[in-house]
Amino acid sequence: MTHSLIKCIAMAAIVSFAAVTTAGAVVRVPHIQTVVFKGTDGNYSATITGTDFGAQPGGIPCTGCQPLQVQVVDIVSQPFQQVINVTSWSDTSITVTGIEVNKGDSVRVGVYNQTLGNVDTWGGPVIRQAKNTPIISSVTKSGEGVDLSLTITRLGLWTRS
Repeated sequence: MTHSLIKCIAMAAIVSFAAVTTAGAVVRVPHIQTVVFKGTDGNYSATITGTDFGAQPGGIPCTGCQPLQVQVVDIVSQPFQQVINVTSWSDTSITVTGIEVNKGDSVRVGVYNQTLGNVDTWGGPVIRQAKNTPIISSVTKSGEGVDLSLTITRLGLWTRS
């Protein structure tokens, strides 16, 4: 009986230690900041920029592929993933070519970091941004009702024409 009690106390201590050490840990997840499209109808490329995309996965770069780690979906054909070419991958930038969408189509882009086991998605239209268009990185809400406040954080400005 004493052995069982000691074993039970030891297990409780391990679980408590694990809970304390993970409670203070910062959970990193991939974060897509911008998706910039360029090209013509039926043949766009996209540069996806952000943070924590992770190391280049096995099988990337790839041509005519549908990788799990980066997915491009035209909303009208969802949930079917586009067949794409992934030409480069770093922790902060991914380049994809051969995207068969048209200007104005709504697209969903997802990036999965296998090491972290987390995903981030971006959704929006395929458009060419005008020079000096603000890039919004976050919108934070505080308060309620008449005391509602929105704080919009600007990442920067588009610099290309």
